[in-house]
Amino acid sequence: MKTVLTLILIFTGISLASAQHRFGGKDGVSVQEMTGKEYLQFDENSSKLFWAIDLNIFNDTQKSTFQELVFNSDNLVAISTPDVNNFWYLASFKIKDIEIVKTELNNMIEKSRILTTNPEDKYK
Repeated sequence: MKTVLTLILIFTGISLASAQHRFGGKDGVSVQEMTGKEYLQFDENSSKLFWAIDLNIFNDTQKSTFQELVFNSDNLVAISTPDVNNFWYLASFKIKDIEIVKTELNNMIEKSRILTTNPEDKYK
């Protein structure tokens, strides 16, 4: 009985660990996947869509503004810090229309290029 309980706990732990994985099916995007794109919807799981944003399209002040807009968004949530390629990963719930999320991303990118809220990167 003790062995069965131990095996159940091990399998439960393994499934919980995989459920806590950063993304639905992979760890992010490659430079090749992001080439020529400002953002990309790249993965999903049962409840969320995952987005990669290329923060290299912004200068430091614009990047900070974009981060502030994401933190105040009703449709998107940050799920990582910017990675080594300066790609930032966001998620949106599947209950949100993908076109609404794309429109919001485009609006936030455009606002970030115009507005300045804070000259510091939120992650530095």
